Amino acid sequence: MKAKDQPAAPKEESALRQEVKILSAADRETEAQGRDDEARPSRSRAAVSSAEGRVGVSGLGKRSAPAPKLSQYDETLQRAQQASDLKTREKIWRDFLKSDPDSSYRALAISHLAQTLAATSDSTTKLDQLEKNLAYFQNHAATLRPLMGAQQFEHELVRLQTLLNIRRNEPIKKP
Repeated sequence: MKAKDQPAAPKEESALRQEVKILSAADRETEAQGRDDEARPSRSRAAVSSAEGRVGVSGLGKRSAPAPKLSQYDETLQRAQQASDLKTREKIWRDFLKSDPDSSYRALAISHLAQTLAATSDSTTKLDQLEKNLAYFQNHAATLRPLMGAQQFEHELVRLQTLLNIRRNEPIKKP
């Protein structure tokens, strides 16, 4: 009985190999079609998206719906990106964190504020400001570590601590 089962195995294996070959050929054909579509300007994703935006998704020449109103986070992000200096950006993000009741954007706002504080740390000579910036990173580690990545977060903590140590060892300049 085992002898009968053994010859069947190569046939099943052969059928599986044939199926894999067919699927592989279909995958290659799909990839080739995708490259052909991208090569033709009229069928590229960008062209299709642009056309959909001009005539509406249905393609019947209807005007597309007006753009939705920006969320408070989106408005804050735009204002912060347009801010001329880091102090203004810091104030914008701090105000957002104080006033926004929507917790879904809180982690992103914390991350933006942390990036702004890290940038201000490079130019400040005030020890108390550096200490506050470092404390902010330490207090919000649970939020910042996954958003920044553990390695980048640890690097930034070490960098801020090093800046603080350097500034502490510098002689205080009298005006």
